[in-house]
Amino acid sequence: MAAPRTFRLVAPTMHGEDIKGWQQILNKQFDNWGVNFHVKLDGDYAVPTRDATATVLHGLGILRAEMRSGVTPELRIKVRDRKLSPTERVRRVQRRLWRRRLRDKFAAGGVAPPLGKILSSAWGWHGSGHDGVDLTCRPNAPIFALCDAKVIDVRSAGWWGNSATAHGGHPISDGDGIVQLECLVNLGPFRKGMHFGYGHSEKHTVHEGQTVKAGQQLGHAGYARGWHVHFMVNAGNTTMGIGDRDPMPFVDYARKHA
Repeated sequence: MAAPRTFRLVAPTMHGEDIKGWQQILNKQFDNWGVNFHVKLDGDYAVPTRDATATVLHGLGILRAEMRSGVTPELRIKVRDRKLSPTERVRRVQRRLWRRRLRDKFAAGGVAPPLGKILSSAWGWHGSGHDGVDLTCRPNAPIFALCDAKVIDVRSAGWWGNSATAHGGHPISDGDGIVQLECLVNLGPFRKGMHFGYGHSEKHTVHEGQTVKAGQQLGHAGYARGWHVHFMVNAGNTTMGIGDRDPMPFVDYARKHA
């Protein structure tokens, strides 16, 4: 019988029944907390399972540094059996409010900001002159699903055009990627069928046809004369990656109600 493995993000992706068992343990913990989120039981130790692991560790009061070298068999047993140290048990109690916010975040029809920290919303919507708003952020900032949605478009290149090339030390063609979502909720200004586009995005962690929850990571902000996301909203009648209305009411609603 093979010795238990340590799960790590590697290429090719680690796969197996042991990883599926770990995914089931993670989902059981989300259920215990009343969080309306499950990681997909696909047996792949990829970014979604890594991120779910980090979330569960934080909620239990376990320092995320414990998975710095991977998810060891010992760490999995610790989570499964709740073998927490006295310090970790104190931290778990202290994070009660954090777990409540996590439940709210993944409640049915939830919303979340598209970036963890928006430094500014420069060069706003001007109709056909500028069909979105530029949300500036830190380099390589993670981008998140604004609402429960279906991923309808993921492109690492070919959206922006303009002979995009890499320069200034940035290794990826500047600003040429996009991910688009189709809204699945009716909430505030959100309507089912609307499309949300994250222009200039890169290093995507989702694929076309995938369903995502509000706040789920989609990839990272990209570089186009500066680090930002060109965020767009349209009625859902195109997948070209263009906007037909001011996106700020959606961003502001998500920041207020997340």
